[in-house]
Amino acid sequence: MAPSYCPIRVVAATFSILLAITTVNSIGVNYGTLGDNLPPPALVAQFLKEKTTIDRVKTFNVNPDILRAFAKTGIPVTVTIPNDEIPGLTDVHNARRWVSANIKPFYPRRRYNISWWETRSSTGVRKTSETILWPPCKQSTRLSN
Repeated sequence: MAPSYCPIRVVAATFSILLAITTVNSIGVNYGTLGDNLPPPALVAQFLKEKTTIDRVKTFNVNPDILRAFAKTGIPVTVTIPNDEIPGLTDVHNARRWVSANIKPFYPRRRYNISWWETRSSTGVRKTSETILWPPCKQSTRLSN
């Protein structure tokens, strides 16, 4: 008796093969600070480094304790800039001062990633995004090099 052809088995086998050859290069988490009873940043950084495969973190504000905790872990941190600080960073000199004050003390010898995000969208922010948000984006390229 000839083996029967089953399309479901072919699809399942193909899907299994695709899952087996797919790889993930990196896993990141958002580090929020608005909860209750949060563990100290140093404990979080140590836990992520020693007990997980998470290798990237993004914060939604410039928190010195968080930056200090992750500075020696080797885990890259993406720092987002609060909306109210974005307009002041359209000038390259102000942007450099901001990086010097908020990032470099914790990462003096490493590359850093600064993201310009609209963390809380509002009509006023949306209207000014094109005029206020794009100049800092251009500046970030110069500051990161």
